[in-house]
Amino acid sequence: MELVDLISKAPSLYREGKKLKDDGTFRIYYDALEPLKTIQGHMLHKILDRVTWPPYLFGGVRDPSNPRDYVGNANIHSGAALQFKTDVASFFPSIKADLVRRIWEGVFRFSRPVSDALTALTIYRGFLPQGTRTAQALANLAFWNAEPEIIAQLAVMGFRYTRLTDDITISTNDPRAIKKLSKAIQLIHGMLRAHGFRRKGKKERISTQRGPMMVNNVLTNRRPSLPGKKRNQIAREVISLARRIERTSYSLLPDEESELRHVAGRLNTLARFHPKEAQRLGTLLYGVLLPPTAKSTGLGRWANKQRSNSVSLD
Repeated sequence: MELVDLISKAPSLYREGKKLKDDGTFRIYYDALEPLKTIQGHMLHKILDRVTWPPYLFGGVRDPSNPRDYVGNANIHSGAALQFKTDVASFFPSIKADLVRRIWEGVFRFSRPVSDALTALTIYRGFLPQGTRTAQALANLAFWNAEPEIIAQLAVMGFRYTRLTDDITISTNDPRAIKKLSKAIQLIHGMLRAHGFRRKGKKERISTQRGPMMVNNVLTNRRPSLPGKKRNQIAREVISLARRIERTSYSLLPDEESELRHVAGRLNTLARFHPKEAQRLGTLLYGVLLPPTAKSTGLGRWANKQRSNSVSLD
């Protein structure tokens, strides 16, 4: 299919889906269909993956030496005396075609015709569709012409800044910076307004060590850790599933196969923050599974460990 022909057909080459979020609402995502999906893959690998991402960006950033996920983001702000968080409302739908075109022109120095073509191949109904191969990298570049200067001003004031897609966090350990918090917040709000974004006012938080400090649902008062409620929930899920498997003579019922994969994923998350807790629970669950099943779901990491007496099925 010729590129010009593909550009004209691109709007019809998307499939929409929904994913339930933790707050009970749904996230709308999009999957590009062939041949557009392959073209977007080439754009990602040949253009977007060559960006040297600045250290303040997290989420969808390939950096093997320094993983840029939500845990790394939370770690930057751990132990801070003061923390401010804000979320961008409807982030991906608010990234319009004009902003995407300016990214292609301003960051990559493509000509206007080329930028127009690349924009047409990466937007859907006038906005950046979340879930496609190129969407995350382009979203990371949404503030490319403003963020460095804002961060420099915040640094002079004594604040650290990070952004994980649409979540912006600043924090400080400098008592003098606390007096400048209002000005720091104004800088961030101004950057959002200048780029056509709105903030989620209900999700804005100013936190201190007097209460829980959270970044991406991770406690950051000291070192990154999971809230006690979530840790207890994972423990209950593991023990409940282990009990049921043991009652059925170590065989899995059909509905328990998907549950096992879910629980294994939760254990791996727990292990990143609380390895000893994950070790006890992982060893417990591994003990009621046949080895091939346990290893196929990622539980083999606990295969040669002794079961702890502090967690039991009773």
